[in-house]
Amino acid sequence: MTLLIIQLNFKDMKLQCQDFYFYPNGTYSTERKYNNNTHTYFSDIQEGSRAIRIFGTLEQIDKALDDYVERTGLNLDECYDYDTPSKLRQYQELYLERNNHARKFKAIIINIV
Repeated sequence: MTLLIIQLNFKDMKLQCQDFYFYPNGTYSTERKYNNNTHTYFSDIQEGSRAIRIFGTLEQIDKALDDYVERTGLNLDECYDYDTPSKLRQYQELYLERNNHARKFKAIIINIV
């Protein structure tokens, strides 16, 4: 597991990234799509995301996961640490950008499936 250390507000925050996979619960949503051949729109059903990646401190990850599970009603299946250095740098930049003016930092959630 790769940990990134960032100096923010005179505190060292250890940022990490974890992938969470959920059991499918049969949740679907209607998505509007465009057909290039017929130049028309149509509706299609999509299954809800069953895998997410969360980037932040350990406490932020725990809170974001609890909120996500409560909001979606999904049950956790597996969890893995994510440690691809190039992506971690991108997530770090996104994390700092989104929390630039925030008093309380929040984890970022990325849908991966």
